[in-house]
Amino acid sequence: MKTKISIAIFFIAALLFALPFVLNAQSNQAFTLTADDLANGKTAELNEAGWKYQAGDDARFAEPNFDDSDWETLKNSAMTKDSLPQTGWNGGGWFRLHLNVAPELMDNPLNFEVGQLGASEIYLDGKLIKKFGMIGDTAATEQPYNPNAEPLAIVFDSAGEHLLAVRYSNKAAADANTGYGKWIAGKGIVPGAVDGIAFSSRLKSFDNAVSQSWGTGYSFPYMWALVMVELSFFFLHFLLFVLYPRQRGNLYFSLFLLLQVLSNFFSMPILFFHYGTVIYYWCYYLTFLTGTFSAVPMLAFLYTDFEGRIPRINRVFFGYIFLIGIGFFFYRSQIFSSLYSILNIYFAIECTRIMVQAIRRRRQDAWIVGIGVFLIDMLLLREITIGLGIVEIPVSIYYILDVLGLYGLLVSLTIYLARQFARTSTNLDAQLVKQVEHERAASQLALEREQEKARFAIVEAENERRAKELEEARQLQLSMLPKKLPNIEGLEIAAYMKPATEVGGDYYDFHVGADGTLTVAVGDATGHGLKAGSVVTATKSLFNAFAGDADISNTLSCLSQALKKMNLRGLFMAMTMLKVKDGEINLSIAGMPSVLIYRSENNRVEEIAIRAMPLGSFAKTNYRQQQILLGKADVVVVMSDGFPEMFNPENEMLGFDKATEILPTIAANSPQEIINELVKVGEDWASGRPQDDDVTFVVLKIGDNANIN
Repeated sequence: MKTKISIAIFFIAALLFALPFVLNAQSNQAFTLTADDLANGKTAELNEAGWKYQAGDDARFAEPNFDDSDWETLKNSAMTKDSLPQTGWNGGGWFRLHLNVAPELMDNPLNFEVGQLGASEIYLDGKLIKKFGMIGDTAATEQPYNPNAEPLAIVFDSAGEHLLAVRYSNKAAADANTGYGKWIAGKGIVPGAVDGIAFSSRLKSFDNAVSQSWGTGYSFPYMWALVMVELSFFFLHFLLFVLYPRQRGNLYFSLFLLLQVLSNFFSMPILFFHYGTVIYYWCYYLTFLTGTFSAVPMLAFLYTDFEGRIPRINRVFFGYIFLIGIGFFFYRSQIFSSLYSILNIYFAIECTRIMVQAIRRRRQDAWIVGIGVFLIDMLLLREITIGLGIVEIPVSIYYILDVLGLYGLLVSLTIYLARQFARTSTNLDAQLVKQVEHERAASQLALEREQEKARFAIVEAENERRAKELEEARQLQLSMLPKKLPNIEGLEIAAYMKPATEVGGDYYDFHVGADGTLTVAVGDATGHGLKAGSVVTATKSLFNAFAGDADISNTLSCLSQALKKMNLRGLFMAMTMLKVKDGEINLSIAGMPSVLIYRSENNRVEEIAIRAMPLGSFAKTNYRQQQILLGKADVVVVMSDGFPEMFNPENEMLGFDKATEILPTIAANSPQEIINELVKVGEDWASGRPQDDDVTFVVLKIGDNANIN
């Protein structure tokens, strides 16, 4: 008994020891290629032929005698993110396929077709026979090339085992879970798309090599002819709409044709040209998006011409189309193929329902459109069965449905719309006689209008004269503002003014004394227009005369007395004046809003309010001034009352507290950026309502290089 057990254990151990060698020997078996595999135009698909794969790059990998027995054997060389090699993928590697070629294929040229979106080098028995693109170290330096089944002749000079080696790189897909790599690794729904991270390959007789896209029977002349035909029909129907806008069917049908043109146009780089990953998948997405969105104008055409309106329920359908288009950009998966098939099913059913009802109601020429809808239904049925994998359609039937569906719809809808246009023209001829009868009355009415225009011409001329005077006054007022801001070391300055009318009543000015003292004045004259402009003009002259006085209180008193003596009849000038020197501010306020001072040390805002009458109110008025010490990064905001007194459409006032609230959040910015933020707050509050008063800001900020004791 023990002997039998020992023998069993021995055989089990021997089997386990030999198993790796057996499996390895099986995995290293060459793929056999016979004449029968290529007879009668057949193709030998090599994707699942047992390619060996190794990440990395080494010139020895192309040599026939290189030992690749420990390399990973791939189930499919066209890898996706769900079938990445177990040994890893970092954007490139080598693929080796051992081929056992039958004697009858020796010295016969065969066509080796490659489908890829990266760059590759093809080696036969260690000899480089073709480069597709240029392999680079990064995606930026790599030159990808999509062969699109470009013929590549290879000749086996002897029977027996040969080696096909492919050095492949797709740096744009180095990461299969993000970016373009995720797109490349996904599954698409466009026929003939080159899906997968690596490459697809196949062999067939070179006599059967044709210049057409990988996996499709479309030729470039066919696609180009289709684009030109659809584009011609687009221009035809769009011009018909321009000539007669009331017939909106031409507009919707032209938009449908335009989207179809774009869809076919974007598909051409995919099917026939050699662009790499980025352009390929953008064209891929745009092809899908334009083709999907074309359902919207087609349904709009059928609804407006046969039902008179677009049902509200179709807003949900249009949103569904939008979600599919956007979602497909991020998630190229089988679920979106199913959702796309559902869209086609609904589109076909809804188009058929509309036309069946129109024919039953005996709508004029509905049967003509019905023929086109029936033909396009057959085309959609083809797409639905392919998308859901229900049945495999023969190639001949595939292309017959393609031609009948596309061209049948074009012809039927064009005939229908042409008949509608002709019928409309006939009705217009019948109405021409009535139009002539109305023209006499219209001529009389036109004469009366001309007389009315003549009466208003004088009024318009006077308005133009006044507008010109206002513009001249506005230009004069703007010319009185400082041409440039003072440049003082350690102090950042910004100013802003937006009048509510052509000629505003706000005013700001600067003066730099011999000792470097900066004097700032911000004023607000009562009212608007020319009267307010005259007060601003007078104040500008007085400021230039008295700004050098070190005593702000005395300066304001002198300005007030001078304005009072001018007898401006109830016009006054509210003003805030301050002097800045070495981080010390002296300020006085005459009828203006409070001055805001942001303290960077504790992130708090101080409100400096000094109550006094505006300048020019009384002959003798004493104005108080206040001295304030500033620190580095402190901010001083002086404004007119136009900002806090802004109103929104609900007639609610913004209020002064809004500036106090927002200032700590923006004080770290430059003075100009602070003003921009305050202006934006006001505009957002107004929500388009015109401002009722002038808005003026002057913002000072103590710099880090300020000379502060």
